[in-house]
Amino acid sequence: MSQLKSMFTLHKGKLIDANGFPRRSNLQYMTKEELAIMEAIDVVEAVGSHELLTQCAHLLMDAKIKLSDYVDLHQHDRINE
Repeated sequence: MSQLKSMFTLHKGKLIDANGFPRRSNLQYMTKEELAIMEAIDVVEAVGSHELLTQCAHLLMDAKIKLSDYVDLHQHDRINE
């Protein structure tokens, strides 16, 4: 936990590193749940090209953003205990 504390700070609800790069954008620090949603987006995009598939991918990305918001807040609370 102390490693995460020294690597990330909470800024506007998002964990960011010293360079201002969000945790949620770094595959190394994504949770398995965040990675699963990213994989689901890839699967949907591989189906083909259609407006409905694009909307589905956008909904999955919205879900990933909400999950990342939760993870950032939860991890921030855990590293500051």
